[in-house]
Amino acid sequence: MKKKFQALLLKARAASRRLVKKSPKTATPDHANVAYAHGHHDIDQSKRNISRFFVSQRHITWVMLIGVCVWGFYSYRSMPQRKDPDTPVKTAVVITPWPGVNAEKIEQLVTRKVEEKVAQNANVEKIRSISRTNVSVVYVDLDENFPGSQIAKEFDDIALKLDSIKDLPDGAGPVQFIKDFGDTSALMLTVASPKVTEAEIDLRAQAVSQAITRYRAQYAPAGGGKRFTIVSSLSHPLSPRVVQDPLNLLADYVNV
Repeated sequence: MKKKFQALLLKARAASRRLVKKSPKTATPDHANVAYAHGHHDIDQSKRNISRFFVSQRHITWVMLIGVCVWGFYSYRSMPQRKDPDTPVKTAVVITPWPGVNAEKIEQLVTRKVEEKVAQNANVEKIRSISRTNVSVVYVDLDENFPGSQIAKEFDDIALKLDSIKDLPDGAGPVQFIKDFGDTSALMLTVASPKVTEAEIDLRAQAVSQAITRYRAQYAPAGGGKRFTIVSSLSHPLSPRVVQDPLNLLADYVNV
């Protein structure tokens, strides 16, 4: 019995060895990863990549970079500069009062008629309206790309179209078109002094030195203590009395 069991075990081992020899060799995980990476790299090479192009074509990159820098410097130098730059406002407002009437009636009989007339202008981009009790307000916005030099002409055209409205209800109106709605008032304050030549500065320095010497000799200290001098230079229109009181207070404080 024992010999039969050993014979069956040997046959099983021999059969398993034959199966292993006949089975195809499978690729190891490392070989599979290498093959996948190689194929993926080939796919990336076939695609267009702007970054890879500029890295490989460095002479083109440098030429374009220098061109952009020169263009930016020229644009900065040629940029217009003003103390109060002109910023055209492309918004106007139409106000139509109608006392004693509710918002719904104003919307139907006044606001819609105003909007229809304003919309006849081809350069109007947006129309906004607010209908309230006693008043109708319509905002007109021109195209953002519309040149600023022709804004006044378009607003005049809209004003003419609004003047042609003759069928408003009794008691409504007049139609007020405010085209300088977006204008703002600006106040500029500048503090400046006239230019002084070096000769005049030397003359003023000599006058200050002489005054210091004269007053020090006049008010010589009895005990021989330390002294210091305060010089205040004022313009001609300003009276010296403006700073006389603070200087007197400072002198009293030092003497104490």
